[in-house]
Amino acid sequence: MLRQNKKAEAILSDAAALREKERIVCEEERSDKINSYHDELKKSGEEHCSATAAECSAVIKRLDDEFSKNRDKWTDEIYKNIISVE
Repeated sequence: MLRQNKKAEAILSDAAALREKERIVCEEERSDKINSYHDELKKSGEEHCSATAAECSAVIKRLDDEFSKNRDKWTDEIYKNIISVE
């Protein structure tokens, strides 16, 4: 059982790392959008930066919610997969 717990924890840790990578990509995309709109902002005076920040925040919240909501389900699936492999 201890071995199964360690495997499950490792897989959940990998899932958390993947979620963090997705967050970083989102931040990079947001930064790219801000940079690409820089000239447009100067010309039009419209505030695109806030929209892209809000979009990124929504994605981060969705990923956090999905990870939190599915953690127990994923743990059960991991245990079942470990047991079926052994």
